Amino acid sequence: MTNSTIIKPILKLAIPLILIQLCQASLGIVDAMVAGQYNYKDLAAVGLGSAIWTPVFLFFTGVLYVFVPKFAALNNTVDTNNADANNIYHGNTHIAAQKLFLHAKNVAFWLSIIGFVIIELLAFSVTWFIQDDEVSLITRNYLMFVGLGMPGIIHMLMYRITGEGNSTLKPIVLVSLLLVIMNACLNVIFIHGFLGFPEMGGMGCGLATAVSGYIACMFLKKQITQQLPWVASAGHSVSGNNVSVDKQDSKRLLIEGLPIGFSFLLEVMALTVLAFLISTYSIRHIAAHQIVLNITLIAFMIPVAIANATTIRIAYFNGIADASNAAKVAIFTLLVTVVYATIMAALLVVYDDKIVGYFTNDDGVKEIATILMTYGAAFQFFSAMQMLISGVLRGFEDFVKPLLVILINYWLFIVPVVILSIKFNWIMRLRVEDIWLLMVVGLAVSSFVLAIVCRRKFKHIQLGS
Repeated sequence: MTNSTIIKPILKLAIPLILIQLCQASLGIVDAMVAGQYNYKDLAAVGLGSAIWTPVFLFFTGVLYVFVPKFAALNNTVDTNNADANNIYHGNTHIAAQKLFLHAKNVAFWLSIIGFVIIELLAFSVTWFIQDDEVSLITRNYLMFVGLGMPGIIHMLMYRITGEGNSTLKPIVLVSLLLVIMNACLNVIFIHGFLGFPEMGGMGCGLATAVSGYIACMFLKKQITQQLPWVASAGHSVSGNNVSVDKQDSKRLLIEGLPIGFSFLLEVMALTVLAFLISTYSIRHIAAHQIVLNITLIAFMIPVAIANATTIRIAYFNGIADASNAAKVAIFTLLVTVVYATIMAALLVVYDDKIVGYFTNDDGVKEIATILMTYGAAFQFFSAMQMLISGVLRGFEDFVKPLLVILINYWLFIVPVVILSIKFNWIMRLRVEDIWLLMVVGLAVSSFVLAIVCRRKFKHIQLGS
């Protein structure tokens, strides 16, 4: 297992991707921490509101992700270790890159409108699902602000996708860090009413999300256009002639990205449904569940970045029919993920009370959350295993099996059992701890099944070679 072939390329990809993923996950953590310190009802409302709009955002992320491999395909012959990212496109390739960017802008514009409408409709429908009137009102106002920020958030995502597709990760890392800091400061200002602003409580988190999204979009646009000057001149070729795109082609690309979007959406929707089922319990149970879920999800972001880097490297070796190095990549990243997930699980169990204390001052919420942290530790471990193995399979362009395993796990096992228990008192009414135990068992089984699929995939490739 050579350093130059296996380890160094993985780290070069994974480290900036880890920073980006952590920053993205930190946004929800910051919202929960600031809202939780203000009032546990505001924490519950922000948690539920986030559970509503995050699946929509992830769906749009999946749709726009279709542009990443297409940008990469245009510069895949360039040695990015030696080439200047500003000058990797020339002639017809330059024009093709500009056209692809214009298609991305069209799709982002359409998704911005759709996103605004969907989030605003969801904001006015929360009263149907949330029983507590005060929590329902805070959630509605929070979502209304987030809806207003969707155009900025979606266009920021479009510039991020453009940067990732062109291996220009530094601007994304810098703006992601800026976004976290800016969102945290605005949360404190709007929630508590500092600097002359009215005291908004939990709905101030929504306004902070919207404002920081627009500002981050402007910063990222500037950074990407500096690194990739052809982005700034999109619409004009090298010779100065106008470059235009057919909107029907843009629609075709949007449709092409839908399967990726739906795969993201259906997985996270299961967690959203479970969050609303848990909302039938006490407000403190809702708050505790959201705290532990946010903690486990941010711990999960590092395995996501490692899995993405694994997919890229295995796809590279698969393309040159090098099954031996592909196996080495899988083994190395699996070992790294196991070590990381084990250490993280231990930290979550040992320091559960201290970690929960950063999110709430309410003793009742703390007591419930510390109990759930043990389940959360196991949940993040098996989530990491499942994500890494799925990343290996995606490297071999096997997208269907991971999706089927995830859908069966959540939608044919966990969610139906919880619904039957809570809504129809089937066998027994599950406690919140029992729901977390179901999720852990489901993920453990999914990881085991995917590991078998992955092993058979390598055997098949080795026999074929």
